[in-house]
Amino acid sequence: MLRDLERIINSNNHGFMPEDLTSAAARLREKQFIFKSKRGQSKTYEILLNQKEYFTDLFAAFGDEFFIDTHFGYCGILPSSNRPILKQLETIFLLILAKMHDLECRKARSENGRTNPSESILLDEYSQITGRDKPKPVETKSALERLAKVGVIELGDINEMSEMREIIILPSIMRVVTSRYLESLNTFSDVVNTEEYATNDTLDDEDSGDFQEDEA
Repeated sequence: MLRDLERIINSNNHGFMPEDLTSAAARLREKQFIFKSKRGQSKTYEILLNQKEYFTDLFAAFGDEFFIDTHFGYCGILPSSNRPILKQLETIFLLILAKMHDLECRKARSENGRTNPSESILLDEYSQITGRDKPKPVETKSALERLAKVGVIELGDINEMSEMREIIILPSIMRVVTSRYLESLNTFSDVVNTEEYATNDTLDDEDSGDFQEDEA
């Protein structure tokens, strides 16, 4: 990799300095996704685009996949361990948002790969799928901010009607959430219901046993 870096710098037909390439790699590692149109990221995007072969080899050495989507103007890395470290609520939100994004795209309601579905639908879907109450506002806020940090959504202004921040779903979400993940969302409610049934069944058995002991 050092030889490749030296070759790129010596070619001197792009104006990049060694620190530009190392900085771009570090920025991508930190963000996971870099967008051409996002403020402060355009130069990093251009460096990554210009030296695609170098960065492909660099991240492959760590077992990661580097990709560039010129159609929607972004690039990113997919870690060899494709399971982001997310809490349960964040993971469920991620899957629901991917489903919402896919539906919006199928209805031709996307712009440059981005969709903007009603944020209140997210909580309705959560309750419908899990059979649980809607999470508290502070929990929802924290989970969405985490997903924004991961680079799969952006958060806008607060909608006075829903009292939630507007959610813009980015095309990168479909790089993180594959069809396999979407299938798991369809079975999630069944798993939750099965777990709840098993728990309740166990409690009933234990209560029944205590009752019999008391009678004896």
